[in-house]
Amino acid sequence: MASFPGAKVHRLNRRKLGRGQFPNIPSATLTVTLPSATVVKIVSSVPTVFSPSVPLTISAGGPVVSQDQVSQTEVDLHLTSAGTGATWSVPSNIGTTFQGGGTDATSGTF
Repeated sequence: MASFPGAKVHRLNRRKLGRGQFPNIPSATLTVTLPSATVVKIVSSVPTVFSPSVPLTISAGGPVVSQDQVSQTEVDLHLTSAGTGATWSVPSNIGTTFQGGGTDATSGTF
């Protein structure tokens, strides 16, 4: 018969990472479209908290007048003039995901 308290059993915590290991924090990928001539739609792959002013660099269409967060994954930017045929770029980390990751930088043309 075993008596209480028994011998100490040292078990490793399976949820704990080893020394020098860090959890994988996924980043969100962005998709930028131009659904209307003066509206730029930015959609992320996971729910994201976007910064109060998204720093979109666009070659045509003028500056951004207003910004609307439509859903947890979508932001609409309203331009002063038409942005068709323009090149654009969005820097990295314009938003934060629910796990603490940022957003990837992306660029392209409309």
